[in-house]
Amino acid sequence: MEVSPAFLKLRSFAFFFITVVSLAWIVLLCVEVSIRWDVSDSSDKSFAVFFLLVNTVTVVTMPILIILKFRAWLDAARIFFLLVIHIGSACAFIVWDPRRTCDQQPLDDLTTCQLLNTYTLVASWVNPALLLSYSLGLGLMARRRWKRKGKADLEKHNARRATLPMMTPSVDRSNHSSLSSQSVYSQASKADWRTTMPAMAPVSNRPHHLSMISQPVNTWDRQSGRRATLPAKPLPQSLILYHPTTPFSTGPTFPSPRHQGSAVASVQQPQSVQLSKDIRKQSIAESGTRRERMSKPYAHLFLDDS
Repeated sequence: MEVSPAFLKLRSFAFFFITVVSLAWIVLLCVEVSIRWDVSDSSDKSFAVFFLLVNTVTVVTMPILIILKFRAWLDAARIFFLLVIHIGSACAFIVWDPRRTCDQQPLDDLTTCQLLNTYTLVASWVNPALLLSYSLGLGLMARRRWKRKGKADLEKHNARRATLPMMTPSVDRSNHSSLSSQSVYSQASKADWRTTMPAMAPVSNRPHHLSMISQPVNTWDRQSGRRATLPAKPLPQSLILYHPTTPFSTGPTFPSPRHQGSAVASVQQPQSVQLSKDIRKQSIAESGTRRERMSKPYAHLFLDDS
């Protein structure tokens, strides 16, 4: 998560201040333990040692947080751990403070004992207050950054949808198109083409313009077993099996594109058959002559001399 340099500086200053307070705590506790160890009871000694350990952990943790790279969730976890131990020690001292009495102390030390208890109670909440303040600042900063990032992502997404509408991940177009094409193909294969295709008109009732072919048509010759290509030119009148002046009985009915090639092939079949036969005879004759020349390569020399 990106953070501003100002927040990092404020964070470093807060950690440095907490470290200084913890060091001051350690020094004061060490002085108290060294001076009042003989006159203190077991509860006073236990609380003094516990506060020393808590503040030592804080002094070690704060520089590590300053040196390491800032990560919001790691920072929050470490601060939460410090809050638990500091607030726990302060609450424990509040619970046990009424049981601690300074009556057993000498009259001169009575006032000192009471002042020490009051100062310890107040000072035990200094570090928790500082840690809570930093935690609130960290939470506000993280919330602000996440809101700004969410708005930026939303604006980017909207801009992308406005400029590239085909990139919207709404529906998988490839799967949708393949499924739709398969369903359409299956429906078309199940339907009877005899009911869907229009009825073809008889050869005698076909219009006159069908005799003019503008493009070559590939047809299959059943007798020769070869594919013949019809020439792209008008057909002669001798091959037309109907008269253009023949009246139409049911009006002009045009064949469908699926059957148009077969209809024209039926009209042009005599010419295509004769053409394929002539081509076949010519190729056979040429192959025979070539084979004869290859078997007798010098026969033509003798024939020329004779």
